[in-house]
Amino acid sequence: MWWVWQVGFRVSENRQGGADLHAHTSSSDGVLTPGEMVLAAVEAELQAVAITDHDTLAGIGAARAEAQQQPIDLVAGIEISVRLRNLEIHLLGLFIDESCSQLRQLSLSSRRARRERAERMVERARSLRLDLSMQHIVQVAGSATIGRPHVAAAMVAAGIVPSPEIAFRRYLGTGRPLAVPRELIGAPEAIGIIHRAGGIAVVAHPGSSRVRATLLEELSAAGLDAIEVRHPRHGRQREQLLLEQCRRLGLLPSGGSDFHGPGRGTAKLGEYRVPMDWYQPLCRQAQERKAQAVAKE
Repeated sequence: MWWVWQVGFRVSENRQGGADLHAHTSSSDGVLTPGEMVLAAVEAELQAVAITDHDTLAGIGAARAEAQQQPIDLVAGIEISVRLRNLEIHLLGLFIDESCSQLRQLSLSSRRARRERAERMVERARSLRLDLSMQHIVQVAGSATIGRPHVAAAMVAAGIVPSPEIAFRRYLGTGRPLAVPRELIGAPEAIGIIHRAGGIAVVAHPGSSRVRATLLEELSAAGLDAIEVRHPRHGRQREQLLLEQCRRLGLLPSGGSDFHGPGRGTAKLGEYRVPMDWYQPLCRQAQERKAQAVAKE
């Protein structure tokens, strides 16, 4: 298995085929609609793409409908913010059944918490005499799950700051005046819900989330299936270190561009694709999780 992963890591330099297993649509904080995301993935010559919107399942249906008309696999996914010790980290649930009641409830509660967080940000803004309202934020977000990028965009629209980057730097970043922490589900509980939805749990961008080896061990003991090895914020050295952690812990490697659309971030869709040598074992692991979920019903 280790030999296959090493071969796969080299093959991943191929810019045709493969899978991008981390992408966001306009259902959360991305630019492209779910259908447009699928078409962009086809244009990028991907064989599979995962829709992994933040705390919402809303885009999966439209993405699947478009994918059925295209030569591409659609991987239903979600990105969940969770707590591990005192650290906020992100988990990707891939190959999920979006009809799972527990997953849908988690998504709804997370969306509610995001709106409440935005409301508290507005209260703080008003205490600073900043002209920001929930109406501003909702207009920017539309039907999408509200996140800090929407708050930043609303601040730009309201003339409070000239750019989203400055909004984060002055007001929304950690320790800044409008920064409001969220109550998060524990990582082991979230992994359990992903498994009950027949999906596999992947720790997202551990290199940029300060998920060290000891925390990976905790996640592995809680049922983690894979590590996101390939990511725009991981250099080659980090990728190799994470591959070693996969080997040591018996976890699978995954990866993706964390694409949010044109003008959002530096990575293009498919730029951090993974080879089919990585994708296929993830598919098999998902089949096992689905069988286990059915057996427990």
